[in-house]
Amino acid sequence: KKEKKMKTFIALYGLLWLANQSSSFLVPAPQFLPSPPLFGRPRPSQKVQVLLTHSIPGTGNANQVVQLSPAYWSNVVQKKGWGRAVTDEEVATLEEERRGKEAAAAEACKDLVKRAKGLSLCVERKAGKGGKLFGKVTAKDVQALLCEGVGG
Repeated sequence: KKEKKMKTFIALYGLLWLANQSSSFLVPAPQFLPSPPLFGRPRPSQKVQVLLTHSIPGTGNANQVVQLSPAYWSNVVQKKGWGRAVTDEEVATLEEERRGKEAAAAEACKDLVKRAKGLSLCVERKAGKGGKLFGKVTAKDVQALLCEGVGG
């Protein structure tokens, strides 16, 4: 059996040699594949879209969609419950909701400005002989007067 295997090997080797020597029968050059990474498994180049539920320093704020590496997503963010993976459709829906909320807030601000346009506020406080106030007028006082005057 060993002699038969050796003869087969020599015959195949001889055919290949003959084929390379002959101009009518050429064996194509071998195609070299890219070498695999030296250490570990190949890393996916894709990022994961994540909607953060908590603010993460250096990554993003709560309710923000960020792109994270799969390793950071699975090892840190997902394990601690700091976010959830979202698809492109969910991101589009979230953007629409955000735009709607911003538009509503802008309308509310414009309405408030219209109501407060001709408003004048009068604060009564004790004053000394030279007209100097005892104490101060705080932001809380101004807010209370604005709510009273505008009705908000």
